[in-house]
Amino acid sequence: MRLAQPATVFISIAVLLISGCASDYRAVWESDLSELKAQLQATERALVQLEKEQSASRDLLFVAETESMHRMVKALEEQVKAPECPAVEETPRCEAMPPPSQSSDMQHIDDGKLVIGEIEKVYVDPPGEAYTARIDTGATTSSLDAREPQIFERDGEDWVRFKMPLPGREEFVDVERKVAHFVRILQSSTEDSERRAVVKMRIVIGDVERLAEFTLSDRGHLEFPVLIGRNILKDTMVVDVSRANSVALPADIVSESSDE
Repeated sequence: MRLAQPATVFISIAVLLISGCASDYRAVWESDLSELKAQLQATERALVQLEKEQSASRDLLFVAETESMHRMVKALEEQVKAPECPAVEETPRCEAMPPPSQSSDMQHIDDGKLVIGEIEKVYVDPPGEAYTARIDTGATTSSLDAREPQIFERDGEDWVRFKMPLPGREEFVDVERKVAHFVRILQSSTEDSERRAVVKMRIVIGDVERLAEFTLSDRGHLEFPVLIGRNILKDTMVVDVSRANSVALPADIVSESSDE
């Protein structure tokens, strides 16, 4: 029994020591936790304050940008504002002038060339008739309506016999002319070429008279039986496309044509 007492005392002391350590550890841990909670609360308060400050800064920046934009818009409006111009006097209207295309007076430019329209009366001899001709500055050579051309030989030279329509009548007149030369005309519908005779005819347009070459062609499907090209216009006439029937044939030519 005596030996049991020291053991009991030792065990009691150990229990007391262990209980004391656990109590100290619990006290330290609770102290740290309280400090951490305090720090966390302080951090949360700082974050709330920072968020408020940032929100206020954003509001100030938005207000500043809005005011700056309003100033820029106002400045642009001042720049593009329509200037006040002085009143412009109304230009008086000119009286309408009669179209020159109906005038029969002959007009020449400084170098003596006759001014003609795109449609004129042309005296052709033979057959000694006045035809309505189209003036075409894009055509290299002139042509006239010739039906049923027949090439024949006379005194060792080529001649051609053809029919020309009489203006304003359903009649034709036979014409024979010496062939000046032949030309090859390409057909628009095929790749073949057509050999056509070229003859010389006396013509009169206004006060211009000359012997000119014409290509013989069936122009029955066209509006004008005679086409005047650059070979006749060169050095003698200029064309004003705004005119038509602007030059008259000489009186003696008109009389000659009427008698025939």
